[in-house]
Amino acid sequence: MRKHHIVGIPSSSGKVIGKPIFLKSASEINDFQEGAILLTDYTDPDWVPIMMNSSGIITAEGGFLSHTAIISRELGLPCITGIGYENIDELKKHTLIEMDGSTGGIRIINDHKESN
Repeated sequence: MRKHHIVGIPSSSGKVIGKPIFLKSASEINDFQEGAILLTDYTDPDWVPIMMNSSGIITAEGGFLSHTAIISRELGLPCITGIGYENIDELKKHTLIEMDGSTGGIRIINDHKESN
């Protein structure tokens, strides 16, 4: 099995392994599991309660000075921004990933999610 590796913009240091959960909007807060890695397009102030309950954050858009990056640094959370929508779609298919906010590297640890 080949391990995928995706690279984005390193935006807040730290390394974490966790379950990636994609949310399209901050109103989906009830679909988020505490300690998961937040996957989303971008964040704004409405996302802070979810960000505070995540173990790391990965976004399709943004950069080192984006809202996501700044708040992640304030919260001490690993963060990678600007990975693009195709890579977010790929990460949504998996149940365990490793992210390194210092290098911008994301490693997929498992195969695809099992379908019911």
